[in-house]
Amino acid sequence: MLATDLPALTVVFWRCALGALAMALVCAAQGLLRRGMLARRQLYWIMLGGVILTLNWVCLFIAYVKTSIAVATITYHVRPFILVVLGAVLFNETLARYKLGWMVIAFSGVALIMLGGQQQDQDSGQYVYGVGFALAAAFFTPSQQQLPRHCAMCLLA
Repeated sequence: MLATDLPALTVVFWRCALGALAMALVCAAQGLLRRGMLARRQLYWIMLGGVILTLNWVCLFIAYVKTSIAVATITYHVRPFILVVLGAVLFNETLARYKLGWMVIAFSGVALIMLGGQQQDQDSGQYVYGVGFALAAAFFTPSQQQLPRHCAMCLLA
């Protein structure tokens, strides 16, 4: 994406268009596009999954432009922390102290990389903006992955 100098939204559009075409071909070949194959509710979940996945890509690709691929990717990989926190908050999962301690140590390493990853010639406002977009992309990934598993088509998105 960076080599083409295309805007993030353009790259995401073409990625989604080509992915939708490929998915439509696979689904057609497997007979999944017949009438009545999907309930209206399943179609809504599929569309929601597509929107969340698209937001994930938009945020991640903007983060690549505003920071660097390395910093954006490392920041993006805070997803496990987000999943653990969401599990504790939304589903009352218990978090053992030793696990919390290891999470603090691991997140401290990620934070050091995020804080120290800015290059000298880089605008600090844009860098923080990029880290924010990488964190937003990290949030959208578990959101999309937690869509109902009963819909086989949702798993393809």
